[in-house]
Amino acid sequence: PQLAQAIRIGKEPRASFKDCHGTHDIVSPKVPGSKFHASRLTESCGKCHDKAVETFRGSTHGKALAAEVKGAPTCLACHRQNITFASGTADSLAVKSAQARLCLTCHLDTPDVRARTSPTAGFVARWDSSSHGALLQHGKVQAANCVSCHGSHGIRGKTEPGSTVSRDSIVVTCAKCHAATEKKFNQSVHGMARSDPRTDSMTCATCHSEHAKPGPADARSGVATKAVPAQACSRCHDPVALSGKYGIASDRFRNFSDSYHGLAGRGGAVEAANCASCHTAHDVKPRTDTTSSVNRANRVANCGRCHPRASDRFNIGAVHGKAGARAKPTLTWVMPGGIILIAGLAGGLFLFGRS
Repeated sequence: PQLAQAIRIGKEPRASFKDCHGTHDIVSPKVPGSKFHASRLTESCGKCHDKAVETFRGSTHGKALAAEVKGAPTCLACHRQNITFASGTADSLAVKSAQARLCLTCHLDTPDVRARTSPTAGFVARWDSSSHGALLQHGKVQAANCVSCHGSHGIRGKTEPGSTVSRDSIVVTCAKCHAATEKKFNQSVHGMARSDPRTDSMTCATCHSEHAKPGPADARSGVATKAVPAQACSRCHDPVALSGKYGIASDRFRNFSDSYHGLAGRGGAVEAANCASCHTAHDVKPRTDTTSSVNRANRVANCGRCHPRASDRFNIGAVHGKAGARAKPTLTWVMPGGIILIAGLAGGLFLFGRS
């Protein structure tokens, strides 16, 4: 594209046809061993693009090409398309959309590649309907595409060292667009736990997923109002194996589910408080931290966001409760008293309402 654009506007291109193809020794790229045969393409392009080629050779694509894996991309497989900003005049939205289409075309429409796609081709396809994919389709040029997260020449699988989407790197990758959120997350209990190599604490992808990331207003999202307790928080806070390993109370999710808020949420009330309503989403801190939203000193203000008339009485009793623990005397008689009162009223209406 750079050569064609330079010629079109009457400027001297940075590279000429002779630089690439030679002069009298030009051989068809279909001839094995020729300069631009698929087997030598990386080597030939590397004479000018040495840094890009060095990175590419260590990538998943580069290793597959060296191993002659069917469907592995060459330089031209990608760069025949207008997918770079090299000209300096390229439309950013058009380029990012073209990059995404190119990746999806190979990983979904090429049978040899689709069969090897991990974890599944369906996982790749879901990016198109994610919040990132939808925003890009609606003209939001800042939205992330495949290259934004995976890189270009240096793409590696998530389990490979140096991968931009590995468990150790994903938070930094997301922070390229979500810097303010990363700052909060790093100061939270989840973010701080990641500094200990012995833990397998959550990352952005634990709650948001990678490709299947619809926004919180979408009922299919793991961070939608109704889904937060069951799909996001409970996966780590409910299993006894994890709670025992990290000393987390294992009854929190169960008790929340049976609380007024939990029952209301399960009943379909989208305005009912969920875990993130009280603990926040990215800035989760222990209740002993004075900056925590659930610290005793901050509880009234926290509850007051939904209950404008909240007072110090909201500090009475435990929020989640404790299985098997004795409740405070002031709370013990509330449920039995309410049942007796309702039964008495119903009985009175039945006996005397007929007269």
